[in-house]
Amino acid sequence: MKMAPKAYSISPMLQPSLARIACAEFLGTFILIIIGNGCVAENVLSSQPIALPIHFGYAAAVAIAVTTTGAVSAHINPAVTISLAIFRGAPSWRRVPVYCAAQVLGAFSGAAVVFALYRQALDCYDRVNNVSRSVVGTYATAPIFATYPATYDDGTSASTVTCAATEIVGTAILVAGIFALTDTKTSRRQPELTPVELGVYVGLIVFAIGVSLGFSSGYAINPARDLGPRLLTAVAGWGPDVFRVHGHYFVVPLLAPVVGAVAGGMVHVGLVAGGTCERRTNSCATSVGSKRLHTQQTLERGAQSADEGEELLGAYSGGRNPGGRHRAAESPEDQA
Repeated sequence: MKMAPKAYSISPMLQPSLARIACAEFLGTFILIIIGNGCVAENVLSSQPIALPIHFGYAAAVAIAVTTTGAVSAHINPAVTISLAIFRGAPSWRRVPVYCAAQVLGAFSGAAVVFALYRQALDCYDRVNNVSRSVVGTYATAPIFATYPATYDDGTSASTVTCAATEIVGTAILVAGIFALTDTKTSRRQPELTPVELGVYVGLIVFAIGVSLGFSSGYAINPARDLGPRLLTAVAGWGPDVFRVHGHYFVVPLLAPVVGAVAGGMVHVGLVAGGTCERRTNSCATSVGSKRLHTQQTLERGAQSADEGEELLGAYSGGRNPGGRHRAAESPEDQA
């Protein structure tokens, strides 16, 4: 009699729940903003500010955030989440708002920690320069938390068009790079990168964007990274001007990165992947932790194949054909 094949199941730990994913996105963005905005705060409030430590700081922040939460989910950017939903089908659209809300909340909380740690320094800076929670101007401190147009040497600010174009191009480069790193079908790379590897590579991309395109708009390239801290400044003393200045500039870092992310996805699919897209139906597969899922599935397929091979061998040696039908052994009496 043919034995039923063993049933194999994926461990629940390999399929994170939406709650675990939301917590991971919150934590990742929380870490991103603490380290990133902390670097900006230290730079602005110091006596000799220079930009390079900010670029290093944000690159390291991305690498640490992705490494920390990559086993579950490490988008830490609504633009990335939306582009993955469009081009890879995961996460599903009903989950996208949860991802984005967790990312914004994580960014808000991270900014709140930075504000609490640097509040004394902020108060001292305002007293010395005779200002009070300034949003624009030479002694503005709101840009510690959110992005604003750069002020040129002649006193004019970067235009909205320039800033929007910078955000679109920067985010397109970021997402095209992420798609290339995680598209195992196109690159024929199996298994996928580990969280540490992906974190380092994405951090390098962010660093390159910062040192090359960061001047005009502050390279938000992440709606949550800008909106969460901007909301914090609105309630922590800077007031509603954080949304009003420069012709309601906050809309640029909120929407332009999404446009750029879609453009980056189109570039990868159209020019690199040859018009094909690696569609994924399991939300877990969009995270770096899908490497674990792939390994588990490979082991299960190997074990199942081994069982089937053993059964097939037993079929031939025990008087059964490959189809599992028994052949009754002829007894001496039958032969007679």
